[in-house]
Parts: sequence; structure tokens; C-alpha cells
Amino acid sequence: MTSELSVLPALIFATLLCAGIFLLFFKEGEGLSAKDGPSYADLRLRGLGSGLTGRGYMRLLYLLCAFILIISLRRTLTARDPSFTLLGMLASFYLYWLLRPSEYVFGSVRSVFSLSMDLLSGARRSRLDRDLYSCLVVLKNLSIVQRRAPLSADVMLEKLAKCASRRLQPLFWSMLSMYRTGKAETAFSSFAASVGTPAGRAAAGIFSKLDSINPAELTEQTEALIDAMREKRVTAGHIQAQRSGVVTMTLATVTIMIAMLDFLVVVVYMDLMEMLVSAW
Repeated sequence: MTSELSVLPALIFATLLCAGIFLLFFKEGEGLSAKDGPSYADLRLRGLGSGLTGRGYMRLLYLLCAFILIISLRRTLTARDPSFTLLGMLASFYLYWLLRPSEYVFGSVRSVFSLSMDLLSGARRSRLDRDLYSCLVVLKNLSIVQRRAPLSADVMLEKLAKCASRRLQPLFWSMLSMYRTGKAETAFSSFAASVGTPAGRAAAGIFSKLDSINPAELTEQTEALIDAMREKRVTAGHIQAQRSGVVTMTLATVTIMIAMLDFLVVVVYMDLMEMLVSAW
């Protein structure tokens, strides 16, 4: 009974401290969720093509931190040792700081969240670039066909959204929805950030000028971007072929060297056996 009473004040203090840390997490998480347009976490998660939003990610992070705190409190009650609660608080705080959806930590150091999103979205970005290439070809054809009767930006973006791929279509519809509600700048910057490539930023720049340039200029700018993307794909293909050739040559060289070493070992072993037999 005495041991239970001695650990009770420390347990109450640890529980209140856990609740304070959890509320601090929640307040900071609300600050990370933008109210006027998508937040940084929304844009990065959207770049993965997942249905998870920034708020949903924060809720999962809260639940994970709360689970660690609950386990540490339960361990404290079982072992009568408040140090487990302190360890749980440190672990949850470190986990939150490690996985919070920010771009930089300590001013200029890339966060774990940002690096993880870059790693996971790398392959998806290349696929989005290929899909965007097809949409730009459609945009170029529209600007040529409708040269005498130019279409509005709203109509052209809707046509691009309808012919876009399954991966790219949600980004177009989101951009079009924000554009129609008067958030044109947010719409195009959101599209550029969601694609996450130089071609995506250039395409968003072209989309933002659909109502302000004539069809001839639109055709010229779109064709220039298409040519740049084509050259980049060709260059990337050459680099990949060179890397594959280097890997193949390295593996062949290593295989030949292993075979030669194996042959030398066998020869030396046979000579050594003959010397031992003759000496015996």
C-alpha cells in the first residue's frame, strides 16, 4: 500500500504531462494544416496518389503517439516505476518530431517526412511526367484546331481533365475546382507541387496563361515544353542504357576473375599435393 501511495503523485504528474504534450502536438498539428488551400502535407501525400490527407496523417500520428504513452502508463502501473512514463513521453515526442509533416528541421536540414516523400514519390513522378506529356500533346492540338475560335481556360482545363490518365486526373479536377472558385494562383501552384517535377511547374505556368495568350503563342510554348520533355526522356534512356552496360560489364568482369582465381587455386593445390606426395 505504501509503495502504491509513493508512486501515485509521480504517476499523476506524468499523466498530466502526457496530456500537455498531446495537446501541444494537436495545436501544432492544427497549425500545419492550412485553412486556405492545401497544406504542405496535403500536397506531398497527394503526390503519392493516396487518399490520405494532411489532417488524416496527423490523426494517425496522434494515435501512434497516444498508443506509446498509454503503453508507458500501463507499464508504470504494473512495475510501480514512473520512469517508464518518462521514456514513453520521450519516445512519443521524438517520434512526432521525426515524422511531423514539415519540409525542414533546424532551418535548412531536410526532414525525415520530406526525404521519405521524395523517395516514395520518385517513381510516381516519372509516371506523372509521361502522362503529362500526353496531356500537353492534347493541349497543343486544341490550340491548333481552335486557332480561329480560342477556348477559355476553364473549357480547356476541363477537356484536359477528361482525357488525362487515372493518376493525373485527380490533380486536374482539383486544380479546376480551385480555379472555378476564384483561387487561380493556389490552383496552379497546387498542381505544380502535386506533380513535383520541372515539367509540372512549366505546365502549370502555361495553364495559368491560357486566357492571356493567343493560340499561336500557346502552341509555341507547349511545343517547346514537349520537345524539352522528349529530349529529357531520350537523355534519361541513354543514361540508363549506359548504367546497364556498366553493370553488365562489371558482372562479366567479376565472373571472369572468379573463374581465373578458381583455376589458379586448383592448379596451385594440385602442385602442392604433388610436392607433398614426392616429399613423403
